[in-house]
Parts: sequence; C-alpha cells; structure tokens
Amino acid sequence: MKYKLKIIDQEIAYANKLSSYIQSRHGDLFSLFYGDIENQEDVLCVQLKEDEAEEEGIFKYQPGEQIVQELLWNMTRETSQKPNTKPVKFSVLLAHQNLQGASRKKVFQMMKEQERDGRILYLNFARRGFVTRDQCLTQGRDMLDLIYSAHYHKELFWTRFSGCIIEKEGITCMVPPTHLWNCMKIEEAIYKHFFQLLENQDTYRRIVVDMDEMFPFYTYILTRMDDCYCLYEEDDQRVERQKQLQEILALIGAPEQLNQCYFIQER
Repeated sequence: MKYKLKIIDQEIAYANKLSSYIQSRHGDLFSLFYGDIENQEDVLCVQLKEDEAEEEGIFKYQPGEQIVQELLWNMTRETSQKPNTKPVKFSVLLAHQNLQGASRKKVFQMMKEQERDGRILYLNFARRGFVTRDQCLTQGRDMLDLIYSAHYHKELFWTRFSGCIIEKEGITCMVPPTHLWNCMKIEEAIYKHFFQLLENQDTYRRIVVDMDEMFPFYTYILTRMDDCYCLYEEDDQRVERQKQLQEILALIGAPEQLNQCYFIQER
C-alpha cells in the first residue's frame, strides 16, 4: 500500500525539495501528489509547522528521515488502533519437513470455502510452506523483521506489514523468515504481541500459522487456535504427531484442543 501525500508549505521551493527527497528515497511507501487537492479525498495533506514548539504538525527544519518517521507515525497510528469488529479464527498447520504443498492447497481450498466473506492471512514458518523463499526474493523485508518491528518499532509496524505480503491463489501470504533458526531465539512475549497486532487489524477473518517445528509461540497459538490441521505421509507420522500434540496440550492445560485437530494424509 502507498500513501498519497501532498506537502504544503509557504516556501514552495522547500516543499518541492522535501517532496522530491521523499519520492526518491521512499517511493515504495509514498506517492507524492503535486496538483489541486480538490475532490482528492484519498490524498493526505501535510502542513509543515514553522516552530518546533507548536503542539500540532510536523516541524520542517529537521533531517528528512526524521520527517519521514513522523509522517509514518501519524499515518499508521489510527490504523494500528482500529479495533477488529469480528472475531478472528486462528488455524494451525503442522507438517513434516519433507512434505510438499499439495495437501496445503487442499486445506486452503477448504478454508476459502468456509471464509467466503473474509480474507485469510497465511504466516509461513515452515521450510516447505505454501510460499517459498524463492517466490519472495523481490521482497525487501521478511517476517523476522516484522516481528521485531511489532515489539521495538510499533509505529512502523503497519507500513512494514504492507511491504511483507504477497498474494498467491487468493491467499494473503507473509514472506517467510530469512533465518528460521533465529526465529527460535525470539521470546514468546514478542510473538504474542505480533499476533495480537495482526488479530486487532479489522481485515482478516482467519490467520493460518504454518510450522514444522515447535516455535516459542506454540503455547500461545495452541491455546488460542480454533482448529489445527496435521499433514502426514505415513501412519507412523500421524501417530507421532498425535502423541506429541497430546503431550503438549496436556502440559499447557488444554487437552480439549485435541478435538479440534484434523489429520490429513499427503497423497
């Protein structure tokens, strides 16, 4: 998503210079508008303030990057605080590392039929998920960067979020992390904050978390999940996964969640 932006200042040369700077450095985030703003409701007009002591507005005599940060903060603040008016379903997708995507497509087809009026957000933490790294080489950021921004740079979260997604077969997909091993080192509290931000956005009706390892966030997800789909090839893999889930759910005090787990064989 690009923000349509018009810089307004009495010093026209300064306004044009700042606009050119933003366009050249951050053209992926902003689309600068120079014409008449009449009947242009989707254009955000920024009136720069002369005195830093003024309470409202953006002080113009400061580094360009700092102005950009303030613009992003003002644009994303309302979005990040917008409450979700409908409950979001959490789905967990568990598969062994060697499984390809055929069964995943079957699961997603079933989910799309259930969510005819809503959108699905797919979060790929698996090595062989629905979205591979090769399909995301053109993306400037990955999910690991987004997780950190949710905790340390919340004002930039929604902007970075829009830069981390791709569309595949009607599903909104998150770019997989560059280093899955680094994801194992992130504390559960940071992941929890990340998931809560996504859940609070009034956009998606279902969030699918695909993983082939038990990441630090698994306790939060397994207690929060509405359903779980376990993909397997051989019967012994199903028995192994079912036993593993039974032990984990009993340990975290949610054994009834096993009734929401469905086992699907890869064919």
